[in-house]
Amino acid sequence: MLCRLYGIFGCVERIKEMEKQIQLKFIQKDSLAFLRFFTPYHFGRFKEANIYYTDLGVMFDMNERETNECLVNAYKNNSFAQIQNLIEFSEKANNSIFSIGADILNRILTVCFTPLEEKSGGEEKLASILIGDEKSHPIDWDKLSDNRDFSVFPTIISDKLIKQLAEYSFTQMKNYFYLKNAIITAIGNIGNILLEDKIAKLELAMVECNSVLNNKEKDFEVGSLFRTVTRIFWR
Repeated sequence: MLCRLYGIFGCVERIKEMEKQIQLKFIQKDSLAFLRFFTPYHFGRFKEANIYYTDLGVMFDMNERETNECLVNAYKNNSFAQIQNLIEFSEKANNSIFSIGADILNRILTVCFTPLEEKSGGEEKLASILIGDEKSHPIDWDKLSDNRDFSVFPTIISDKLIKQLAEYSFTQMKNYFYLKNAIITAIGNIGNILLEDKIAKLELAMVECNSVLNNKEKDFEVGSLFRTVTRIFWR
């Protein structure tokens, strides 16, 4: 619950510290990702967001490799009873809403906040980042999996209502990511047909975004605000 409160107030660093103390396993990093996923992005902490989404992507990739190794070992050891469970686990992880969402938001942040001189290939490289794997591995939106686990929190809300809220919020997240993916894919495809004026405007916007990001100001300190609000609630 404390992680959730920190998320509401945008305390990104405190959420990270609590997650380290809890020592979340892989499944929990997916099922409890809702506690932290949108916080750095929506509060303008784009460096932290970029790092977090990159780490999530690496985690899902590692899980896929490890699951494939387990499948190979299961075949070698004639443990056929485990194979179906491993396949189902792999599909749920690969189609996790947070796996897909992290990739989409990371593509946006990478294009906006990586210095242009580090992007060899110019507009073609930018277009490739925006499009991602859409051509070779298009997202199957109907197969997206909601692996969130709300049972870890004690609540007076009925299970039926929690299920309804989960279904509603999952639909909203899916629409949110679908729209963002459609926009950046469209922009990337515009770049592919070499409309130089569009690319020039995109590069200018990226330069501006990068200059803002590299202006190393102190992070907004919300600790005192959080303590004040807490005192108000507990009076």
